[in-house]
Amino acid sequence: MVTRLSAQEAEARVEQARAGSSDLPEGSASSVTTLTLPTCLDIAERLIEDATDQTARWSLGVHEIDDALGGGLKPRELLLVAGKAHTGKTVLLINAVAKNPDSLVIWMTPDEPDLMVLSRILSIRLNMNPREVYDLARKGDEKILKAIRHQSETDLRNLRIIDRATFSKYGAQMRKQGHPVEGPVEIADHILGTWTHAEYGKGPDVFVWDFASQLDDPELGDDPAKIGALKSLGMRHEAVTIVVHQASRGSANRGAALGIESGRFGGEDLAHFMITVWRPHEDTTISMEERATLENFFGVALVKNKRFDGKKVSLKMEIKPSGALVDPYEELRIQLRMGPDDE
Repeated sequence: MVTRLSAQEAEARVEQARAGSSDLPEGSASSVTTLTLPTCLDIAERLIEDATDQTARWSLGVHEIDDALGGGLKPRELLLVAGKAHTGKTVLLINAVAKNPDSLVIWMTPDEPDLMVLSRILSIRLNMNPREVYDLARKGDEKILKAIRHQSETDLRNLRIIDRATFSKYGAQMRKQGHPVEGPVEIADHILGTWTHAEYGKGPDVFVWDFASQLDDPELGDDPAKIGALKSLGMRHEAVTIVVHQASRGSANRGAALGIESGRFGGEDLAHFMITVWRPHEDTTISMEERATLENFFGVALVKNKRFDGKKVSLKMEIKPSGALVDPYEELRIQLRMGPDDE
């Protein structure tokens, strides 16, 4: 039989609980652990720490964009990298990873095989054409084999590339061990949490999913729902989250900069930041001669920025034969260093 309290008795118990009294019977309100929420002062202390700790940034290696972002991306933030097919979405991130060897990056790529992703990163780090690296390795060139192994076990030791085959095998291992696996989100969650902590003693600095539409979970439905699920994963694991998203094939000019409203991406409202990429030489509105001069250039634009004043950035970057992107700012600094006083 349930015992009902009078209003006076209920008030008395509340007062006892507030006073920390231990006179209440076991199982009453005072024995329940009090949950906490952060105060404004708690958040303010984290704000001060965030502003003063410039190491808590993940740089994309593009000076103008990093500057607009206050030094780079931070944990629990979502960057959406969007563009049409084969315009260089992955190229931008491969360059960023190559320049951040100390960051623990979990790169999930259901789109491309792990061999392809690693070979492109290695080519940038070795400053060699990807085909040249592969041909030398195929011929058993000892120098290039040693360089590949050295880079992979030193500077790239904190990069884990998980392609579709590896992802599926990991899910099978989870099921065999009795873990409930309802879909790919549960597998990704286990990798980012349990596995990463067991392997590295910490969570990931960066979580990359390339690309959104290939999150094969019928429960999630459309792309915005998939991006929302990936965003939640990254925030739960305190990681910088980067989701690659492909625009529909029939929309917009492949050779022109895409804005936040163009390209019919879907899910852009969920991102804290959005970058679009394009290949200028594919612009059909300019002459063939001009297109030829732009063949080795890559367009990148920061079209959504929730940081500070929301500064937008748009620029063209040269692509070297190795696949490395040349930052115009760094090129300018080199030119300045090579002035009359430095000769």
